[in-house]
Amino acid sequence: MKIRFVLALLLTIGVAAPNLSAAPKEGDLIQAPSGALSVIRDGKRSLIPSMNVFDGCGFKRENIIKVSDEEMSAIPAGPVLTKPNKPQPPSAATALNPYNTPKQYDIIQSPAGAIYVILDGKRCQIPNMEILNANGLKSEDIIKISDEDLNAIPVGPKVE
Repeated sequence: MKIRFVLALLLTIGVAAPNLSAAPKEGDLIQAPSGALSVIRDGKRSLIPSMNVFDGCGFKRENIIKVSDEEMSAIPAGPVLTKPNKPQPPSAATALNPYNTPKQYDIIQSPAGAIYVILDGKRCQIPNMEILNANGLKSEDIIKISDEDLNAIPVGPKVE
């Protein structure tokens, strides 16, 4: 009873308890004390690796919410965000999700021609077309991305 009274009093006079902030919601931009920026997507925090990517996604600096390290680490990590591709006509091979971040099972190709599949937020190289086809993947679903975007995605194991 006494705790409720003190809490109510603190909230009434505008003093918030440190762990009572609202949980970040879908689409929120959050920043840790270290300066790391993330966006909340599908209940996970997706790291925004650079201000180039931040600006390319159309985010606004005034929408950034500062959070503590504890609040940041309480949100599960999602895939690293990559910048949007240049506008292209929609097709199966360019239909990325709203932030143009490759999602689970997307097949991506680097400018050098290396092909990867996204598994658990990591790019896993597919050594050749035979392995691509043997895994039920189709070459017409390949999404071409820049080296900058490719390098923003953590490396996973090769697909054999």
